[in-house]
Amino acid sequence: MAKKDPYYVVATENHPGRTCTWATDARDLKDAERIKNSVEKTGGYPKGSTARIVKR
Repeated sequence: MAKKDPYYVVATENHPGRTCTWATDARDLKDAERIKNSVEKTGGYPKGSTARIVKR
């Protein structure tokens, strides 16, 4: 059985006409923050997208 990563990121992306929600594992808190920041930046992702870091 694989070892669970201590953090994961839950993201909600706002696309025109629909919302996409996904989650991904992060190796550590720094990696989780990097993923969160990339989702919440306006470049490449629709405005209003959110992400939160969850600790297992």
